[in-house]
Amino acid sequence: MLEMNERKRQRLQAFEIEEATIETLRPFRSALHAEIDGILDGFYEHMLEFPEMRRRFSDQDSVKRAGRAQRRHWLDSLLAQMPDTAYFKKASDVADAHLRVGLTPEWYIAGYSYVLKRFMDLLIADDAVKAPVVALNKLVLLDIASVIETFIGAKNRLMVELLRRTTAFSEEAIGLCADLDERQRGLREQLKDNSSKEEMLATIDGLCESIERLRTRLDELRTSDKLVQPKARARTESGLFGVIRKLFK
Repeated sequence: MLEMNERKRQRLQAFEIEEATIETLRPFRSALHAEIDGILDGFYEHMLEFPEMRRRFSDQDSVKRAGRAQRRHWLDSLLAQMPDTAYFKKASDVADAHLRVGLTPEWYIAGYSYVLKRFMDLLIADDAVKAPVVALNKLVLLDIASVIETFIGAKNRLMVELLRRTTAFSEEAIGLCADLDERQRGLREQLKDNSSKEEMLATIDGLCESIERLRTRLDELRTSDKLVQPKARARTESGLFGVIRKLFK
């Protein structure tokens, strides 16, 4: 088994998840075995009330496959043992699958709200105690979903703006490179034809102007601090500079 990296270990520590956490859930896990199928049937019945969710399932077979995967997730993975490298890999695979079908995180979290409510039914017999716990779960998960939705929206807008800027830069850079190439050819011809000093100086001035325009655009990309974090910006610039170097070869 692959060793869990430091980031994943810190995540477990931040959530205060340890072996005792899993052990505490042993009685609940036993009760859940008898109830999980009914909970999941109710879960999909509830979620499929919404057109956004119905579009994600082509037929009943796809619902059944998703239900079997959820059953394994709860009984054999998350509640059965300490989260390990395999768990985090599976979580990543689930996220990728949801991304492919266009399921956004807020719907995923809404589903968890339903499941947690049914879990509370198993854990807490006293309705007076259970009601505020369920209410708290709903509001906290709504808050998490709202923040994540806003965060993703802001990130997408930043990436669109960055793409717009880099596209505009690339188009201008290609034009500048073509201009530089044409001026270089003109200078070579002038040298062959023994053109006047004034003509050659004018051509050189044009070359310098094009180079300065290119440098200005590169500086604008370097100082796009409000768009991306420094590490991401460095990677973007490195890629752009690589393209430019190829254009000049």
